Amino acid sequence: MRNIIHINISLSVFSIIISYIVSWYFLPNEDAAILFRYSENLANSGVISYNLNTQPTEGATDFLWMIILSLFYKIGFDTFFSAILINLISLIFLSNIFRRKFNLSNKYIFFIYVLHFSFGFFWASIFGFSILLIELVLLLLMIATYEGNLKKILFFSFIGTLLRPDFFLFIFFINIYFFYKSKFKDRIIILIFVLFGVLYFFLRYMYFDELFPLPFYVKTQWILMENLGWLKQLLIFLPIILYLIYIKSYNFFKHIDIIVLLSVIILPTIYYANNVLYQNVGQRFYFYFSIFFLLILFKYLSSEKEKILKTSLAFIFLFSTFSNLYFEKEFISKVKNNLNNISNFSKKNSNIIFLANELKKIDSVKLATTEAGLLPYYSGIFTTDLFGLNDKRFAKKSAGGSYIEESDYDMIILNTDRFGTRCNSLSKLLDESKKLKKLYKVKRENNWSAFILQLSSGIDANKYGKYVFPYYSQYIQQNKNTFIFINNESNKFQDLENIILKKGLKCN
Repeated sequence: MRNIIHINISLSVFSIIISYIVSWYFLPNEDAAILFRYSENLANSGVISYNLNTQPTEGATDFLWMIILSLFYKIGFDTFFSAILINLISLIFLSNIFRRKFNLSNKYIFFIYVLHFSFGFFWASIFGFSILLIELVLLLLMIATYEGNLKKILFFSFIGTLLRPDFFLFIFFINIYFFYKSKFKDRIIILIFVLFGVLYFFLRYMYFDELFPLPFYVKTQWILMENLGWLKQLLIFLPIILYLIYIKSYNFFKHIDIIVLLSVIILPTIYYANNVLYQNVGQRFYFYFSIFFLLILFKYLSSEKEKILKTSLAFIFLFSTFSNLYFEKEFISKVKNNLNNISNFSKKNSNIIFLANELKKIDSVKLATTEAGLLPYYSGIFTTDLFGLNDKRFAKKSAGGSYIEESDYDMIILNTDRFGTRCNSLSKLLDESKKLKKLYKVKRENNWSAFILQLSSGIDANKYGKYVFPYYSQYIQQNKNTFIFINNESNKFQDLENIILKKGLKCN
């Protein structure tokens, strides 16, 4: 008992240290920063809104996660620090649940905690997403399913869907199965929980005037077999899958195993594999593969086969680490291309934070941008996300060139690398956009480059000063900067231009 306490205290202290270091020196993920802004606005005003003291708008997909972070911010905790720490404490709980459920030795608390460092979604959690907390809830749901504990199934189903709407995918077959299996009294309990869910969506609609969070509309785009991230997860666990099939295939195909497989693996994978997954950092949408196969691994390899269990965990760690290094080419490319400037890469001394801090000093700046995370979060300025994550007008169709032409923002920021990011690239982008018919809204079928091109069609070269600004690097480099347009007619023009020129470059 004392050993368990020591392990958990050590891991807790380690988690606090990680949370402090990461939140102090590094930037959260772009989309995570959007939710942070919602959380802090809720704490400050009591209204769920992206821009402070405006109408309710929910661009925060993880509703309960937003509420939790808001409470921590209200009592004085830094939001980014809280997000990391809650995730890591969830991981400690998850490791302890595995140890207790399967009568493992105490050292497995440490093994499971460290094993997660090899999973890509772990790093998504470290930079602000709620994945480890959701993973904990999913584990508790699966354990309750195997135990046949209906009350726990309903409770964790409800909590999971409050955390993320798409948690519904994980609970669908499980709840259907137990509904038909249960007696009349238990069916009534299930229906009561369903009514709670209906009430929740009714209240959402009354408050936001939308049934689902705006990101649901923004990011739901169906393209057959759009991504193969799920295949990568299968490859990580392939040796374990083959071994389990070899020794336990005659035991695995029971009713509950099949129901869990359908609900936790097959249905979510069908949904995600055919969807455009924006901000799929570390394959975070496919986190459920890891927790499913770990549960099955511990379930069918008892403590009597500890040597095989250790070998299996070692294989998972090695395969997962290798897959991250080999498949995450974008990450590797970023590291290789930023060796000279690695000290400023995604850290809080990046130019984007300089820009945010300077914008704070100017009253009532109005910004329109294609990425509404880090810069708006750290600056606090009024922002319209042209892609639709915080504006109902553009949730189902993003903003187009006609909207830009008719609007009157102090500054417009376009993030793209289609034509490169130097001044001649900016000119090429504007020239190419002149060939387009300007639209007020753009269909989601258009890709990001087409979206930026359509927005550019509404930029009046005579009305806006044009600039290239390096968000993360100290230098103007290919594929590493942002196009900024400052309204010449704005009374804040000179102040804004002075700020941009301290780190950026003016284009003719």
